[in-house]
Amino acid sequence: MLHCGSRRAKVRPQARSRTLRLFRIFALMVSIGLVMTAMTGSAFATSNTASGTDVAVDNDANHDNAFSDTESVPKNVAYPWVVTYRLILSAGTFQATVKTLTDDQTAPPLLSSSHSPSCASLIGVTLPAHTSQQCFYDRTLSGSATTPLVNNVLFMFNNGPEDFAFDSSTVNFPSISLDKSSTTTVVAAPGQVVPYTYVVGNTGTVTITNISLSDDNVDATPTCPQSSLAVGASMTCTAQHTVTIAELVAGHVDNAATAMSAEAPNVSDTLSIPALPVLPEGGNFVVGDLTVGPLGQAVGKSVTFWGAQWWKLNSLSGGTGPAAFKGFQDAPDHPACGLNWTSKPGNSTPPPPTIPAYMAVIVASAVSKSGSNITGDTLHIVIVRTDPGYEGNPGHAGTGTIVGVAC
Repeated sequence: MLHCGSRRAKVRPQARSRTLRLFRIFALMVSIGLVMTAMTGSAFATSNTASGTDVAVDNDANHDNAFSDTESVPKNVAYPWVVTYRLILSAGTFQATVKTLTDDQTAPPLLSSSHSPSCASLIGVTLPAHTSQQCFYDRTLSGSATTPLVNNVLFMFNNGPEDFAFDSSTVNFPSISLDKSSTTTVVAAPGQVVPYTYVVGNTGTVTITNISLSDDNVDATPTCPQSSLAVGASMTCTAQHTVTIAELVAGHVDNAATAMSAEAPNVSDTLSIPALPVLPEGGNFVVGDLTVGPLGQAVGKSVTFWGAQWWKLNSLSGGTGPAAFKGFQDAPDHPACGLNWTSKPGNSTPPPPTIPAYMAVIVASAVSKSGSNITGDTLHIVIVRTDPGYEGNPGHAGTGTIVGVAC
């Protein structure tokens, strides 16, 4: 691939002064050309002679070995990036001796290249009348820019500063931006619908096309009003997500979105929305497995997870539970399927004074008492939508409806 690695020759102060004078002349002629264009509506000639001597510059910014007046760096550009420029020097009706070749974006001496011939090799060469000669030079870009990179090349020929020709070539930098957000700041229930908006913008220097948007945790692919954006333009895309039981148990809803286009590097944005707790403080409530019934039919089943009559209201495949158990286990704090738990008779460890609207509840197949200890198993964990009326004493039962299965 192309690279800039040639040794730079020292530039004498006199040469630097001459280059500055040449570019001042160049700038003056450009200004005159703009005025002439405004007055006549015609393009300004690139040469101040009638001989037809000319210079044309183009570039291969995307490294496809095809040169154009305007090109963009490739989609997956990795800086530093080398852009190769090509000059085509044309002698008109008279021969033309190349005196200087100068690029206003790069300090002299430039004009070196891995392509052959380099433009540096043409200095002092005489082009016969009616002939053309191409040459190449490289420029290394350290990063993208927010405006197009326009290189103006000045070709001085024969013996005087009055003999010149100039042309320009443009490099564009495609870029896309993405900002994902939601009006939902916290999720509280399974089945809750979370809306998402995505602002996609063109932050580059050229139109971007074939825009698409993906999200790894939405009900359907986000929809966007258009598939291309002009420079500086933006659009708002939308999608939604339905909250799951697993996300409630995990405590958050996470999304990662990616915006893509044909020209610009992909860009991503993430969003995490917290969920209200589904675990009470200090332990967990318990229901019997026979009361819950087959797990595939559990959703919609009403259960009692706390109260003085827990042992009568909850049936266990492992036998009747002890009357001393009121429905709350205190160790471990966080349940897991297959993990055994313990409690104290009479529920000496008090349950929480309040419970969440949606709560994880243990499904046990066996609860037994031995001395001052009550033990049980965790066959499943279900999510229960709790009813009003619960209090932290067994005389005010805790009831609810199963809305989902965690494990």
